[in-house]
Amino acid sequence: MLITIRRQVFESLDAATLVEECFEPVHERLRGVDMGVRQQTYEQLTSGQWALLLYELLYEHTQRGIVEFYRRVPYLPVKTDIWAAIKSAMGYFGDEAMPPLLAEMEATYQGYTTIGRDEHSDEAAKVRRSIEYIDSIFPKIVPATLKQIAVYIRSHPGEFVQFEA
Repeated sequence: MLITIRRQVFESLDAATLVEECFEPVHERLRGVDMGVRQQTYEQLTSGQWALLLYELLYEHTQRGIVEFYRRVPYLPVKTDIWAAIKSAMGYFGDEAMPPLLAEMEATYQGYTTIGRDEHSDEAAKVRRSIEYIDSIFPKIVPATLKQIAVYIRSHPGEFVQFEA
């Protein structure tokens, strides 16, 4: 699932476009297929592609706010702890900006899942404030994370691309 690209084009792409281009073959392969095909696809990914998939899951599912991501957590394709997997992915890329926010997201998720119907409690208010904070800070951190992922991709192209001859 490596993309084939000319080296000159690879080197000229901005961070966001490079990340998008490297993820596109994985995304295409996963779109609209059953879980058996998805599982086979996961097993074929390089370590870098798996880490990129986890970043994309986080990024795509937070575009409508962190609550949307929280609603999807039970359905994400990670057999183990999703938080550990995403933190590991960010570590894989050497990203230092996102892990502290992920820790905040995880702690807030725990509160989010336990407040239940008591929406007027002090705990619920605390969770709402935390969600507002995360929603405000996440978009500010993403550009640094994207740049770090692009740096990793440029340093380890064999995990993502094949250069045209």
